[in-house]
Amino acid sequence: MLRRIGMGCFDGASLLRCRHSNWLSLRSVHLVPICGHRRKLSDSPVAPATTKDLRWSLLNLYGCCTNDTLLADAKTVADSFTSMGRHLRVSLAHATPPASSFLYYGWPGGVPDGGADDHERLEVVAAHDGSVLFEMKNSILSDYFVYSHGSAAAGPSLSLVPYPYEGFRLNGYTGLLRQSEESDELREIQLRLLYPGEDTFGDGQLMEGWEIYRTIPVGNRFLCWVEDSGFFLCDMLDEGNPKVRGACLPHELLSRYDDDADDNDMPPLKHSKNMGAAGASALRFVSIDSRCCCSGTSRSTCAGSRFAFTVTIWTMELGTDEPLTWVKDGVLDCVELWAQPGYEGLPRTHLKCPVVSLDNPDVVCFTVSNYYFVSYQEYKVWMIQVNMRSKTMLSVVQFPKDDNDRWKAYHHLPADLQS
Repeated sequence: MLRRIGMGCFDGASLLRCRHSNWLSLRSVHLVPICGHRRKLSDSPVAPATTKDLRWSLLNLYGCCTNDTLLADAKTVADSFTSMGRHLRVSLAHATPPASSFLYYGWPGGVPDGGADDHERLEVVAAHDGSVLFEMKNSILSDYFVYSHGSAAAGPSLSLVPYPYEGFRLNGYTGLLRQSEESDELREIQLRLLYPGEDTFGDGQLMEGWEIYRTIPVGNRFLCWVEDSGFFLCDMLDEGNPKVRGACLPHELLSRYDDDADDNDMPPLKHSKNMGAAGASALRFVSIDSRCCCSGTSRSTCAGSRFAFTVTIWTMELGTDEPLTWVKDGVLDCVELWAQPGYEGLPRTHLKCPVVSLDNPDVVCFTVSNYYFVSYQEYKVWMIQVNMRSKTMLSVVQFPKDDNDRWKAYHHLPADLQS
């Protein structure tokens, strides 16, 4: 179902017909206008950026609660009200990747009932072109807001998103897209799998029981809903009849992936793959794979090669009529990485959680930890940034050591949140 919502008012509904399938539908909600500067979307691949030109943020999916009335940065503060009338204030603590950026939130004037809600937290749902869609949840209900960085003149904004009925929830099936450089209108677009039927779709063989875990905007035209075995691609060029098709991961990987499997009592390789935009019309896929001591694709049982791995990147040009084909762009072996200046002192173990840079798709951020070598009290996580084309390590930072928050290091998405 397609609903348009402008300033909180319904003005109609219609059905979106999706090419290639009768068991998919899209739901699109027009959000309140967001004013402010937006980075121009280019049709060409993103050029490498210098350190001073970096605009993107490695945004953590979990917000931080604070009682500070100015929150993280006074220049990024925006205010709104929840559906229950509570005064919500949000700001952005931006850090240069690979360090994490966070949304901070607080309640000016205090919590109306005089007490804190243990279930209250901010969770990021999606981001695109200077704006973030997030859920503000508590034990009673959830509200959804859009935070936009704005321009230097207009400043940031925070808007409550109206939804059509009580109990509606957003999830990994939801994407955020601004389709026009001239428009201030954002669209929330949600994929629904309606009638599980044929197991073939589009150009590839897709698996039954798909569970979408991430939505990726590519330029101002495409949205990709990503699952462990592949993704759905939606071309929003024709708003009245958007085209949806499916594609698999590179075939050589389909038989190898099992993130939760224990192999010969060895640590499972978790959080080992991800996709990201590579310019306005291409996807970049990053895969971390175990290798044996003789450089084969299986896991080594040798103690010295227990954590050996390779990182492989692929690129796919997007479209709705041409075949969707992955092109392998490069492979980085762990030995090459471990020998890099700057890696000294870091644990020689599997990388995790790849995130592709919005400024340069050849640059990828990863996490690495000493979890398997030390006690929990000594457990640390580092964020590193690697240029996969030149095979060089660019930078490293330690994730803040907090006994309650170290798990946040494994949950990020790329976002353009700089004025």
